[in-house]
Amino acid sequence: MTQPPHQQYRQHVKALLDALVTLVPTDKYTVAQGLAKEILQHSTAPAFPETALKKVVLQGVREALAVSPPLFQGQQQHHQQTPLQARPATWATVAAATTGPTQVPVKAAPPSRLAREVLVRGAGLSASLAKRTPQEIVQAVNTASVTKGAIAARKLPSGDVVITFCTDQAKQWHSTNLQWIQQAFSTQATEAKRTTAVLVKGLRKSDLQGVTEATFQADLGPAVETVRFRAPRDPKATRATALVAFKSLEEARKACDQGLLWRAQLFDCEPYWDVLRPTQCYKCWAWGHIQRYCQKQALCGRCGTKAHGEGGRAGEAQCPTHSGTAACRCAGCGGSHPAWARECPKKQKAQATAREAYQYRPRTFEPTQPTQPTQPTQPTQPTKQSDGFQYVTSRKRARPATPTQQRIDQAFPRSQQQPAASTISQHLARTAQTPQAQH
Repeated sequence: MTQPPHQQYRQHVKALLDALVTLVPTDKYTVAQGLAKEILQHSTAPAFPETALKKVVLQGVREALAVSPPLFQGQQQHHQQTPLQARPATWATVAAATTGPTQVPVKAAPPSRLAREVLVRGAGLSASLAKRTPQEIVQAVNTASVTKGAIAARKLPSGDVVITFCTDQAKQWHSTNLQWIQQAFSTQATEAKRTTAVLVKGLRKSDLQGVTEATFQADLGPAVETVRFRAPRDPKATRATALVAFKSLEEARKACDQGLLWRAQLFDCEPYWDVLRPTQCYKCWAWGHIQRYCQKQALCGRCGTKAHGEGGRAGEAQCPTHSGTAACRCAGCGGSHPAWARECPKKQKAQATAREAYQYRPRTFEPTQPTQPTQPTQPTQPTKQSDGFQYVTSRKRARPATPTQQRIDQAFPRSQQQPAASTISQHLARTAQTPQAQH
């Protein structure tokens, strides 16, 4: 059964708008998606011609992305000779406008509190010590310490504990005198050194023949804590990468800014960002974490039910799908395929997210700033004239700026950002009323 003409026209317009939205940078995706929905509502009116729709989309993209007319010029020779106002509004010109240099270099900004934190390796902790609350951990640290100064504690999924001190001096003292760790935790607990991971790119596979990770680390010097090679999956690839963990943030930032020197070769480096490497748990088969920190029930990757036998590869061999008595069922999406299949929508979504984040990955680290002392706040004591209640003045609390919002503000100043919805609606109304003016 064929669809009515207006339904076919609406689907055609929606497909064009969806294709156009995919060309917009990720940080403007929400703005472009809202604009596309508004255009779709106005463009499906019976008296709205296709040429008017093209002009509306062209004007909306220019206003939303603050694209100047020179970005549309220079694609072909006859385009260079023809003024922009005399050219017809096509989808190609809109797509060419979105490929301009709109990306702003991004820097990884580690929290300033890292300079005031000590990571305690919680090996051999008893069950009672592992169940302590952050308040109890801070109290135990201040009791075992001479200078005190611990203000916060954070337990990690690995079992380690992060202790935050009020000043840099307090942290340095506790890093030098480690007796408080054994008294507050256990005799087997130690301090774990914090490292900063950097990805070294462009290593030739031929140069790494016969070179071990220990040899590579020794060549780089004492500033490096660990090295791990990452060989490409494609056997025809000639380049590889290395994950290098530096002992200090300054050394890692220096490698990103100046490059890493190894055997008379200078390699580009950038901060390691785990978002660019999608991870799948081999226990519950979900995406976004690994098996080491998974707290869910173990599932079979073939039939999606509870793991057979001991689980893992041994349990997978006992899956009834091998004998044909049961069908494959993905534990992540419920589809008729194994959890690791390429056609899994969950896997494709995770890989698409990593590809979108790649263009906004950080290229270097922000310089470290001196931190201000953090003291625990004391409650205000009521005065004799007061009634015992504390009165506070009303103040406006602004939402903290996210890294994505910071990139948008840097690339598109407030004067260049998307106009209000009323302005777009007025422009669409004027265009729909005077379709003859579009030619």
